[in-house]
Amino acid sequence: MLGLSTAAQAQSVPAATPTPPPKAKHERKLQQSAAFSHLPVLDVVPIFTQPAPFDTAAQTKGYDPVDVGGSVQIPLAPKLSYSFDRIVESIFNQASQRVLIDGVPTYPALSRDAILVNRLDYQLSPELTLEGGSSFRHREQAASGVSGAPFPATVSSSEAHYAYLSATYTTVPIHALGGSRFLFSIMGERQPVDHNVAVLSGGTVHYIDENPHQNAYYESTQQVGVIVPVDPRHGFTFSAREAWGAINFYENAPFPWRWSSSATLAITKKFNNFFSLTMRQQNAVYAIQGSPFPTPNALHSETIDVLGDFHFDLNALARRK
Repeated sequence: MLGLSTAAQAQSVPAATPTPPPKAKHERKLQQSAAFSHLPVLDVVPIFTQPAPFDTAAQTKGYDPVDVGGSVQIPLAPKLSYSFDRIVESIFNQASQRVLIDGVPTYPALSRDAILVNRLDYQLSPELTLEGGSSFRHREQAASGVSGAPFPATVSSSEAHYAYLSATYTTVPIHALGGSRFLFSIMGERQPVDHNVAVLSGGTVHYIDENPHQNAYYESTQQVGVIVPVDPRHGFTFSAREAWGAINFYENAPFPWRWSSSATLAITKKFNNFFSLTMRQQNAVYAIQGSPFPTPNALHSETIDVLGDFHFDLNALARRK
């Protein structure tokens, strides 16, 4: 997932207050209980993606740089919520991934994917969050056009689905570092083995068992990052993250391709509680893992994105009325 929830980035340290008398403390608990509701929290995220700087005009012909993602979060309990995310654009909208075959760069055709995530989040503390769910990557468009086939994939699609469980720890602001926070995350993934992979060869579709000796792959992804409040007064925040491991799967292939490392740099301007704007650079690489990318073969995707986030917390809006 490739991406962590932004909820952890919104943490703040409450100001110290005197201990209230017993009656006031009891009344405060009642008020907090009454304030909780199951109204959804919506994020609508339009995205513009600029492909990698090494792409040429010929490689980006027909490339559509705009899409809309976002999420719907439904509070189930004060610390527990369900979310559905649609993750698009960036390195999932590929004008021409740079593939090294025997050290020579080549550029496959256009592809456009969407990742659909169903997840549960439980906040053990302001610093520690547990997350579990399922991720499904669907190829909406390939060189041959939009795939209308159902899951699992056809030869015109590259699908991926896996279940995961993750833990993310975000430090409190470190005043000696200007209020910066560090985050650490580990994710365990279970991906079913595709025993019926469709492969197109000579105009004929053949089916291959990806791995007849087992039914699931168990992988892990680690992530570290830093969040720096560059100019809190004007709402500017910088973040940098590095992830490595089994970051992404391509299931519909004789060999399960995986991104092995991904770096993300972003700067965000928060205008108010309803809108923020982010410029982001992402760089993903497939490292050595045998077929189809033994040394010196590799695959490299890079993009620059501009994201808007229209945030609608219906719980907060209801409390204001």
